[in-house]
Amino acid sequence: MIANVPPHYVQTGCSRVPIENPELGSRNVLRTVFLADECCTPYPANSEPEHLARMVGYLRSAYVRNLGDPDWAAFIDEMVSLSPHFAELWARNDVALPRGRTRVIRNLAIGELVMYMTSMSLPSIAGAWMQVWTPADPAAWDKLHALLAMTDDERRRPWADHVEQAHGRVLA
Repeated sequence: MIANVPPHYVQTGCSRVPIENPELGSRNVLRTVFLADECCTPYPANSEPEHLARMVGYLRSAYVRNLGDPDWAAFIDEMVSLSPHFAELWARNDVALPRGRTRVIRNLAIGELVMYMTSMSLPSIAGAWMQVWTPADPAAWDKLHALLAMTDDERRRPWADHVEQAHGRVLA
């Protein structure tokens, strides 16, 4: 079993919107998914169309417990103003609860990775929740092992090449 794999190993993406605090912004999956060009999002739109709607619905269910919090309101306002797709899904007013699902995650270093995702709340810590990702089949396990065996440069190089070729930017 592989434990504590940093999310950026699997879910690397490139945002088209400057992030004030790149360290925090890069760890926010909603920013990564909704503010990245389609070629850069870790979740291909055609793999499971309702996945993004479910993510927004889950955010809405968490937001209810944080009404009046200016940081939450600012985050929602930012996402609505910067992503028409997020704004459309937010306007649906759907609410979702976490459950186990299969996800296809795109990673330029290893290709698509099929994972089971289980999401759960942690009742002992207010507002905390956790996601557990498990490879869905032996091929996914092999890809994950290959990804973990790579150096940081081997993991980052395909993304840097993509950003330079597709977006004309050089990553530091």
